[in-house]
Amino acid sequence: MDTMRKVLIYLTAAMMSFALSGCGAVKVADKYEDSLTKAYIEKMNGEKLTVNLTVTIDYDKEKIGDDSYSQLLEVNGENRHLFESLESGDIEFYQTDGKTWRVDAKKKEIHPLDGNGNFGADNADTVLKEAPESDDFVSAEKDTDGNIRETFDIDGTVKVFTYDGKTGELIDMEYKTDSIPGDNSAVIKLTVNSFKEGCGEIKLPEGYTMID
Repeated sequence: MDTMRKVLIYLTAAMMSFALSGCGAVKVADKYEDSLTKAYIEKMNGEKLTVNLTVTIDYDKEKIGDDSYSQLLEVNGENRHLFESLESGDIEFYQTDGKTWRVDAKKKEIHPLDGNGNFGADNADTVLKEAPESDDFVSAEKDTDGNIRETFDIDGTVKVFTYDGKTGELIDMEYKTDSIPGDNSAVIKLTVNSFKEGCGEIKLPEGYTMID
């Protein structure tokens, strides 16, 4: 086999290898409609899901309340369960049969609520604290670590979503807020520990006292 033919075979093989290695790569969007965030929001508003998160709050000045907590959201159709574990105590909410309830596990009490408690308008808003829309898209880019970062400006609040460059799964979301008491501000980071498109039955705990 002559030298030129060997070179051509080598180059062809290298190009095929490069092309195949990029087949599963996640694309970087240039508009909201093609973004990973839009896809994630649609997945978040599915019929059944379980998502576990950690929220950290980095205060610029004085610490106001907890600086981190874990959050579990379970969704089964119209029924939802939200559990937040804070330093100051756990908070638990249910939405069943079109009503919202706050559950006090220590006192074994169930309190009906007039509002939505800590639930947002939908699942995405519950987790993301105001999910971005089409007009909020700013940019998307692949970082040096291979992850993809999508930036949105929601009424002056810049939120950065970081996705795994191989799987397209959300890793974390970060933004800065000035709406902290005492002329304070903070950087809030939401880290996704796990996400599952599935959930068992959701119902109010038994053996608890219903408080009118």
